[in-house]
Amino acid sequence: MLTCKKILCALLACVMLAAVLCTAGCSTPKIAATIDGQEYSTGEYLAYLYSAYAAVYQQYYYTLYYYSYSNLDYWKDLTLSYGEGDAAESVDLAEYIRRTAQDNMVYIKALENKLKEFGLSYDEKKKAELEDSLKDLKNNEYIAFGFNNENYKKMAYPSSLAEYSLFYGLYDHNGPRAMSEDEIRAYFDQNFLSYKLIELSLVGADNADMTEEQAKEVTDRLQGYLDAFNATGKTGADFEAVIKQFNDDQKKAAETEDTTEDTTEDTAEDTTEEKEEE
Repeated sequence: MLTCKKILCALLACVMLAAVLCTAGCSTPKIAATIDGQEYSTGEYLAYLYSAYAAVYQQYYYTLYYYSYSNLDYWKDLTLSYGEGDAAESVDLAEYIRRTAQDNMVYIKALENKLKEFGLSYDEKKKAELEDSLKDLKNNEYIAFGFNNENYKKMAYPSSLAEYSLFYGLYDHNGPRAMSEDEIRAYFDQNFLSYKLIELSLVGADNADMTEEQAKEVTDRLQGYLDAFNATGKTGADFEAVIKQFNDDQKKAAETEDTTEDTTEDTAEDTTEEKEEE
């Protein structure tokens, strides 16, 4: 597996460099791309290509491994679907990586433009985390792929921080598009279900199943709590009273039975979960 990965990486380096050289008439251009007035050096472009490759490698790992294991040429024989709907087309692996990298560069530049438009900067916490991880870079770690650490960082900063910083900078508390408490509550009510429950285990201290008689005692007890709740106005406050009674019963049982039975799974639980889409 490791050998396969090394082979893939080595081949990718050749493909990426060859693609750039071909577009430059067999010479390496200083500027590989210009997006909305911003120039990207060949080193930066290669860093974006490498990032696109890493994403493709992770997504299609088993496909690439199968081709390699079967002695098939994935650069020649493997095709991937690029685009959406009727506009989608089949392209080879190298072309897919190239287009994905270029799309990502345009997307990142659009995010950077929006950050400037709203006067936002990179999230400081996320930036510190990234800088901490970049400290582990070895000297000239990516030089075999045609770019140095500096160009890798030029790709890594906006790729890792721009999207997160823009979203939370706009919509988090005190942001120019921050959601109001009423909007947050409305979203919560529409997408989440909040409930409370009482649970009693049907397994003894030794993890053995209870007898039918023991199990009936448990179910009768649970039914008693349900009946107590149904006899009230069935409000949240009423259920809180039932939960209090349950907890009191648990405490009394532990004090009077003088047992070492594990009751950690017998709980009154407050739970919130996301609603399933209908």
